[in-house]
Formats: sequence, structure tokens, C-alpha cells
Amino acid sequence: MKRSAYFAAAGLFVALGGAGAHAQGKSDESGNQQSQSQDRVKNAYDEAQKAQADAKEKLDTASKADEDLQKRRQELTTAEQKAQQARQEAAQAQQQATQKAKAAQGAATQAQQQGQQAQQRSQQQLKQQEQQQQQQQEQQQSAQAAAVQSTTANVESATPHEVVLTQQGKPPLHITVGDQTTVTIDGKPSSAENLQPGQAVDVSYKRIGSQQVAQRIDGRTTM
Repeated sequence: MKRSAYFAAAGLFVALGGAGAHAQGKSDESGNQQSQSQDRVKNAYDEAQKAQADAKEKLDTASKADEDLQKRRQELTTAEQKAQQARQEAAQAQQQATQKAKAAQGAATQAQQQGQQAQQRSQQQLKQQEQQQQQQQEQQQSAQAAAVQSTTANVESATPHEVVLTQQGKPPLHITVGDQTTVTIDGKPSSAENLQPGQAVDVSYKRIGSQQVAQRIDGRTTM
């Protein structure tokens, strides 16, 4: 482009120079005009070169600005992509944290429920054990009550329905005489009222409720 402008200006200069040579013989005034025209052409050519240099400088500046703009746009796009990725990662992390929190809460609730159930089972087992122990005690008491006991003592007093016996170092023993009670004296059938105070007797009895019910009373008149 610079070379084309130069040739154009040179052609114009030659043309003007040729025209001036053709008219040189006419007058000095034409010579002066020719000289002025050449100066104007040279000035115009210099200004054209300067304008072209300015234009090139401005074009280079614009090109560089475009390059910078493209670079900044690319950097902005990259930054936006990174920001978008960071937001997505943050959202995923938040979702995972929420899921883990729910899972932990569910596990804690389940563990609490299992603990309560275990405590309830333990309480039930303890209650069953207590009931079993109580039943065993009652059975033992019933067995002891149903068991026939025997003792040898002396008659303190006797009526048809009760005999009171004394034993050394023990409180008086009240024996109930029932319809099923067998009473003998020296091996012979008798009745409870025939027993005398101080008489030695062998007694077998059962505990029925709060009473000691005699099964058999064997009295002796001789030692």
C-alpha cells in the first residue's frame, strides 16, 4: 500500500514536471508555479506517508486491543466455567452432607429404639425372673406346708379339737385335731380329750393355711 502511494505521487510529480517543462518558455511566473506545485506534491507525499504510518500504528494498536479483548474474554469464560464447576461441586457436597446427616440421624434413632427395646426386654426378663422366684418360693412354702412334720412333746392342755404341746426352749405348739386325726394312747385308739397334762406324745402334722393340723397323735402313759 505504501509503495502504491509512492508511485502515484511520483507519477503526479512527473506529470506536473513535464507540464512545467512544456510551459517553461512562456514566462518566469510559470516556473515559479511549477516549483510551488512540486513543493506541494512533495508535502502531500510526506503527509500521505505520515498518515499511512499513523494509520498503521493505530491499526496495530487496534489489533493488539482486539487480541487483548479476546484474551480477556477467554479468561472470563474460563473463570465462569470454573465458578460454575465450583458451584456444582458445592451443591453436590451439600447434598452429600445432608444425606449423611439424615443417615446418621436415622442410625441414632434406630440405635435408640434398639436400646429401648433391649431395656424393655431386660425389664421383662427381670420381671419374669422375679415372678419365677416368687412362684418357686410359693411352691416351696406350699411343699413345706404340705409336708408331714413330726415332733415329740409333752401335753400342756387337750380338748376334743386342740392339743397344746410344750417343748423345752420352744414356744407352745398348738395342734388342731380334725376328723381325719388318729389318736392313740399306748397303742390303743382314744380321743384327744383323754390326753393328760404332762403326758408324752408323738405327733405328726401338716401345716394347712395358718393351722397345724394333726395327722396322728400317739400318747404314752409310761416312759
